[in-house]
Amino acid sequence: MKMADTELIYQQIVEYSQDAVLFADEIGAATPIGHAVFQLFRQGMGQNLADMDFAAVKKVLEAISDR
Repeated sequence: MKMADTELIYQQIVEYSQDAVLFADEIGAATPIGHAVFQLFRQGMGQNLADMDFAAVKKVLEAISDR
């Protein structure tokens, strides 16, 4: 898999997670894990880690735990 493919997949995960969380909010469904996962992936995007796929989430968690 090329790096660009990995980045595209990561972006899609962020977009689909956001869609799912927003839809759950609209219908009043509680999704605490969904919100947490979306935030982790979004932070990974913000830190330009999308080329790392799921390893980006690990990096985000490591950064959070070091605080």
